[in-house]
Amino acid sequence: MASTIERRAGATVPPIPLKQRIYGFGSVFAKTLRDSRRATILVGGVLALMLIGIGAAIISQFSTVQSRQEMGDVIRAVPPILAGLAGKVVNVETLGG
Repeated sequence: MASTIERRAGATVPPIPLKQRIYGFGSVFAKTLRDSRRATILVGGVLALMLIGIGAAIISQFSTVQSRQEMGDVIRAVPPILAGLAGKVVNVETLGG
C-alpha cells in the first residue's frame, strides 16, 4: 500500500527589506512609538521650547564680555570646599566654555 502525500503550499511571507530590518520598523518598539505618536510629538515640542527659552535666557544674561568676566570672578570667589562640590571650572569667560 503506497500512499502519496500532497503538500499544500503554505502562506509565503514576503522578505523583509534590509532597510526595515536595520531600523526596526516592524518591531514592538516601533509599534509603541506609532501608537503614542501624539505624546511623542508633544514631548518633543515641549523640550524644543525649553531649549529655546533657556538658550535665550543664557544669551541675554551673558551677552557681553564684561558679564562673562563677572561670572568668572564670582566662581573664583567661591570657597574651595564649595567649588569641590561642583567640580573644576574651565574657561568660564570664553563662549565655548
